[in-house]
Amino acid sequence: MAEEQKVIPPNVTVVGKSDLYFQHIISHLRNRNTRQSDFKEYVCVAGRLLAQHTISRLPSGCLTIETPLKQTQGTFLSIPNDVLLVPVLRAGKGLVSGFSVPFKELFSLPFKELSEEQSIKVGSINMARDEETLIPTEHDYDIPNHISDYKIFILEVVVATGGTVKATIDRLVEQGAKQENIHVICVLAGNPGLIHIYEYYKSVSVLVGDIDEQVNAHGFIVPGLGDAGDRQFGPKETL
Repeated sequence: MAEEQKVIPPNVTVVGKSDLYFQHIISHLRNRNTRQSDFKEYVCVAGRLLAQHTISRLPSGCLTIETPLKQTQGTFLSIPNDVLLVPVLRAGKGLVSGFSVPFKELFSLPFKELSEEQSIKVGSINMARDEETLIPTEHDYDIPNHISDYKIFILEVVVATGGTVKATIDRLVEQGAKQENIHVICVLAGNPGLIHIYEYYKSVSVLVGDIDEQVNAHGFIVPGLGDAGDRQFGPKETL
């Protein structure tokens, strides 16, 4: 059974293993001595790196172009019309600013003719997990209407049991989102949580910086990085 747990689901792409800079950022996030203000900055940088890896996996095609010297083949991305970022609050909020930057650049580069319909929207879902049962409860939901054609990116710093992300996908699908248009983006994940998501949503892709094998009895991945919400914004009691 332990060996089966190590099998990464086929809908998951791990990008941090081959990215030394990403490993550097993740190591600072894991370090318990990283200050809160620095932790928030590292989360932002991780969001940007995740976006760059996400963009590099968009559909692409070749077109014949002319350089000043000769004709050659150029590679161009197929850029989606509508992008919806859905941070899972609290922790996922810290990824938004960094993740948005490469997409805004992509949408505004001079060789691309923007249509009036093209946009990047940011929604949010506030899910709080019961510390004893580990069952998520929705406290707030702010998502645009008519999302069936959006390419949706769920942003979460850590996916542990997968329950919160699965509940988030449930709500988006209920509102009309297509499973194949939903992408889970996270810095770290526990393999049990990734397996849980795949059991319910095989068409939802997951892009993650790195994977930890163990999830402890308190619902934290190990070695992990602790509570990403508390480490960014302080304990909930002080809010």
